[in-house]
Amino acid sequence: MNKENIFTILERNNLSCDGFNYGLYEEFSKTIESETEIIHKITEYNNYAKNNNNKYSDEIMQYLRQRNELNKFDFSQDKELNELSSNKVFEEIVKWNGLLGCYSETIKSWVKEIYGVDLNEIEK
Repeated sequence: MNKENIFTILERNNLSCDGFNYGLYEEFSKTIESETEIIHKITEYNNYAKNNNNKYSDEIMQYLRQRNELNKFDFSQDKELNELSSNKVFEEIVKWNGLLGCYSETIKSWVKEIYGVDLNEIEK
C-alpha cells in the first residue's frame, strides 16, 4: 500500500493524517488484514495515548515495551513498566539503544561530572 492510500484511509476514518498514525497503520497492517480492525487499533491506541497515566513519555514507554519483547504499541504491560524505578528505566533504555554493559552508570557519571547532577539520587 502506498503512502497516499494510507492517508486517504486515515482521512476517510476521521483520523489525523500525520506521520504517527501513518506509522501505526503500517505497523498494525503487518499483522492485521482487516482495514476496519486496523482503524480500530489506531483509534484505541490514540485514545490510550491521550488518556493514560504513564510515568514516562510515549517514546520511552515504546522503548520499554520493545525491551520487554512486546510490540511498541502493545500497552498491556504498561502498569508493570510504570512501576520500574527511574534508574531501571534508564538502564533499560540505554541497553535497548545498543549501549550494553555498564553504560547507564557511565552516562550517569558523565552527567554528574558535567552538570553536577547525580541521576542516582533523582527518582521520578
